[in-house]
Amino acid sequence: MNNDDLKKKIEQIVDDYICFSEEERVEKSIRRYTLCNLQVFIGYDFNKELYAIYCTIPECSKGKAFDVFKKEIEKICCSEKDIVSGIMDYIKELKEASLKDFAVLSSIKGLKMNCIKKSFGEFQIIKTPEGKDIITSMGHMPTKFFDEWFEAQSQEKMFLCIKISAQDYNSAIAMAKPKFEEFNAIMKFLLAGSKYRDVYTLQPDPYGIDYIVLEPSSSYKKDTVDRSIHLINAESTSLNNNLSRKVWELQKKKRNQKEERIFNAIIWCGKAMRDQDQKRSFVQLCFALETLLQVEQSGRGSVVTPSVMNTLSENAAFICGNDYEERMKISKQVKNLYSKRSAIAHGREQDISEFDVDEMRLLIVQIITELLWGTEFENLERIEQLIDKINKKKFS
Repeated sequence: MNNDDLKKKIEQIVDDYICFSEEERVEKSIRRYTLCNLQVFIGYDFNKELYAIYCTIPECSKGKAFDVFKKEIEKICCSEKDIVSGIMDYIKELKEASLKDFAVLSSIKGLKMNCIKKSFGEFQIIKTPEGKDIITSMGHMPTKFFDEWFEAQSQEKMFLCIKISAQDYNSAIAMAKPKFEEFNAIMKFLLAGSKYRDVYTLQPDPYGIDYIVLEPSSSYKKDTVDRSIHLINAESTSLNNNLSRKVWELQKKKRNQKEERIFNAIIWCGKAMRDQDQKRSFVQLCFALETLLQVEQSGRGSVVTPSVMNTLSENAAFICGNDYEERMKISKQVKNLYSKRSAIAHGREQDISEFDVDEMRLLIVQIITELLWGTEFENLERIEQLIDKINKKKFS
């Protein structure tokens, strides 16, 4: 989208969705009221159109979080400037702005480790006070701040750290939040089969808290959350086996389509293990199964049909089973489990036990393991290749 097309698009949005008269444009209070009630007047379209513009600007979508972009556009709409020219000037500034490397740290609890620093995919966990120099080397951090910080701590503290390239520290925080959620979900997936299943591995939850943000110059924010939690050893087998290493490798790399499906299924499993409600947990595990085995995924709110159940059960059977007996057993297992998802989708009462959740989780882990290391499947890159391979096994 060139500059003229972009301007026309913005003019269209302003005309269609921010319908001020010339007299109203000088009234900030009216603008603010109108803007705050856009959802009432126009539903979701304003956000959708704004997001479409955001995605057409590479410099913006790479270094400016959408939530930050939206807030800054809203400020322009509430100012006394001409909205179109104000937005165009803002976008010009975005295109000319350079990216900076930020280190975003969140205070975490729930882990213990003997080493000072440990890497998990894109993340590092750093133990203080021993790792103080590692943290300070990442960016500007006033000595006075750290002195005050450590004086207030009665025990060692750990930080989860990720490097983010962004235009500003608010965007760095916004871009780090889903990454921290991703970390939480992966940890829950890896620890789900251990005695730590019911322990929240990381505290606090990223949403709604402050972060320490380090940049080459001077900006930083302070996290003051402090909670007690059971400790998990970062050197435990669950976090250092072949599956763990492969999962963190997937998290860090540019993934092909099959790997993206596997990774998304892992995230769904992790979310399921964090949910204390058995029924919600089970449904999220079903989402993971669908993500792995469906060519065309149905939406979350879709009705589950017999054909979907048959597809999933057959695909799982031919991925995990080595002979007729094994495949029939797996197919029946999937149909039995997935019929419960079908009952929930159709609004019927369905009790879900902890055994159901564990059985579905173990099935998904088995499928993921076969897709990652099974000699027939490990070199495939697309889900269509996987389905083709399964069909050849069915009909040959």
